[in-house]
Amino acid sequence: MNDLEKSAGRALWLSIAAVLTCCGPLGVIAVVWGFVIKRDADAVSAPTPLRAFFAIGLGTLSVIQLSYAVYTSQKNEKARMEMAGAATKRLAGQREALALKHDVACDLTIEYLLASKKRSFDAITCPGQVEAKESVATLTEVVAKNGSSEQALRACFGRTSRWFVIDADANLRCPEALPAGLSAAGPTSLPSGLSALVSEDDRWRLAVAEATTKENVERFTSELARLRSALAAHKHAERACPSFGLGMTDAGAKRRLEIGYVDFDDLNASTKKTADEWEFLTKASLRAALNPQNSFRGADINRVGRYLAVFDAETRAWPEMTKEDGVIKDKFAYVSGAFDGWMTLVDLEQAKVLCETRFRFESSENIRYRKGKFSSEEGSVEKALKSDFEDRFEDAAIAAVNKLANGEIKLGVKLLE
Repeated sequence: MNDLEKSAGRALWLSIAAVLTCCGPLGVIAVVWGFVIKRDADAVSAPTPLRAFFAIGLGTLSVIQLSYAVYTSQKNEKARMEMAGAATKRLAGQREALALKHDVACDLTIEYLLASKKRSFDAITCPGQVEAKESVATLTEVVAKNGSSEQALRACFGRTSRWFVIDADANLRCPEALPAGLSAAGPTSLPSGLSALVSEDDRWRLAVAEATTKENVERFTSELARLRSALAAHKHAERACPSFGLGMTDAGAKRRLEIGYVDFDDLNASTKKTADEWEFLTKASLRAALNPQNSFRGADINRVGRYLAVFDAETRAWPEMTKEDGVIKDKFAYVSGAFDGWMTLVDLEQAKVLCETRFRFESSENIRYRKGKFSSEEGSVEKALKSDFEDRFEDAAIAAVNKLANGEIKLGVKLLE
């Protein structure tokens, strides 16, 4: 293979990477490289390698991809601001009312999600009901759509001199009342120089979060204690979940509720669990809520939600690598890891078991690995073992929860679940 062919091959790989990553700058380099190869071939009266033309074509495609992505992003941003602006316009003179009307609650939620949280949705509707208690209220269901995906949220409101959104998220637990003695200036920990940059509603949100952290932690700790007692007295048995009554989406698909999941060993905050490598058995948001050193623990606890999946092991073993020293090359093998126990769906608020099934997973029979450029072969093998074991857990968890809840519940262990 001559130098032109080698350069064309490298340019082609670069253009493929540009397309796969939607990276326009890499595409530009690939296009320029392709034309340089063509120029050099013409200079020596040699045929231009076919790969150079492919590099030019794919590089151009990546530039088009990037241009379209930028255009779409700007278009979506404009639509987001227009939707938020329309909601703000409708809210003129409505926030100060004593009673929170449904349309006002919906517009407050739209404004909060699009303007304050800067999230992008194609449409936001509010099929839920407003449940009000003096200075607080809850909008029980908000449906946010983005393309073909749909997300069900809950919105919490507070009232001071006017109504404002405390938070809006999936599985959110709203406060029973606003804490007494809140200052409109916001939390005491807010630096004075920053107060001018924070909106009045944001200051109220920060004040509520600061004032309710201790209360949320105490409630969560009490709920965990009751749940541990209930699970300790519980005898495992196969049982299907009751219907969660989530209904259907506009597209005719079954609505699904995403819930948290936790390793039973993590439920007891006073003891350290079996080993840190098993942390994947507890959802990251649950780990944050369970962490006493977490500065935002109160807010994270509010997002835990009512339902949890608990993984309770009867036996568990971590996959272990074995190594046999060789004359030329070491030989690596492994002892398979395994988890054998139960997946139990529980109602955290009522400390009640809803349903459960046997839950097992183990390492794959054959695990491939590739030695990393900057890691040892031993480290590459251990990384492959861990990755495989976690993948096997995710596949088993998805299958188990679909079996239990008839497709109404998802755990969020994978992006496309």
